[in-house]
Amino acid sequence: MGIKAGSPNGITIVGGRPMHRAVQATELPQGVEQVLTIAALDPVFRAQVARDPISAAAAKGIRLDPVEAALLQSMPAQRLAAMTERLIIPRSSGRRTFMKAVSASVVAMVTGQAFLLCSGCTGADTFERDTEPEQRWMELAGYTCYVCIPTGIPEADAGTVPVVLALHGEGETCLSSAQRWQAIGERAGFCLVAINWTEEARLPEQRKALVSHLQQIVEQLGEQLRISTGDVYLTARGMAADMLVDAVYLGGSSLSCKAVNLLGGAPKGDWIGQADTLLAPLGATPPKLCYVLGKVDDDYAQGKAFAEALVARGVTVHRQELEEATDSAKLSFADIWSWMSA
Repeated sequence: MGIKAGSPNGITIVGGRPMHRAVQATELPQGVEQVLTIAALDPVFRAQVARDPISAAAAKGIRLDPVEAALLQSMPAQRLAAMTERLIIPRSSGRRTFMKAVSASVVAMVTGQAFLLCSGCTGADTFERDTEPEQRWMELAGYTCYVCIPTGIPEADAGTVPVVLALHGEGETCLSSAQRWQAIGERAGFCLVAINWTEEARLPEQRKALVSHLQQIVEQLGEQLRISTGDVYLTARGMAADMLVDAVYLGGSSLSCKAVNLLGGAPKGDWIGQADTLLAPLGATPPKLCYVLGKVDDDYAQGKAFAEALVARGVTVHRQELEEATDSAKLSFADIWSWMSA
């Protein structure tokens, strides 16, 4: 039985249109913003946008409303290229020095209006906004992270703050995690850390290193925000599921977490035929798992076998099976969070 989207917090995963924007300071329509953000990080997609922005957006699963589609269609290819180039981080500087290397604000012009996407080299890492919650770029354990801080978090000596570490899927950016989780994070009071792993952990050995640094990311978050971090939760989309399974269930990280959420994807390995061997490193008290699987997903069979193997070993697993692909499903993240935090 799939997760229903009846909640006002329902958000489209990957395929579709997020209801809550990752960067709420911008004046740019959110569908256009999403196209430009991905284009800035993906040169192939950037070229496709210059040729045919509507088809390129559809291929990425970005749903444009009529106004956004008309806006993109009205822009000359040179204007689209110029806008995306303003968002590109120079390769010479690298993503992990993002806050220091980019200009104080990245500005593009649409119908005469400027929109702010990020800031950093001046030392003001946050978006200049009149309303909370605060969102900022942070460098944690050497990784660029987009952090959403809920309103009214307690000081270090006044209580603890739950933390959600999020890994986006391939073909996305860390802003995708913010689009999914920021709204419920503000309501529930957890701090969301969206890790920009696809830029900084491209190779298998780099992904192993990232997994081993999750504990440091949480520790440095607490130090930089001057808060006491409480329960830690992990969430991953698509191929990032393999990293979290390695971290939590196969001994790849020293991080202790309360619950894991996987949005599609499956850990690598033959979970149908070799689950006993693969789960040999499983610890004595593994965290519970909330697993969302689409029955038509390519890795559905392996994901289901992995979940069943955990259940056979006494791990609490809440499996949500969708009739459609996970890419195109609309989910209630309030419902997912309610189960994870219970």
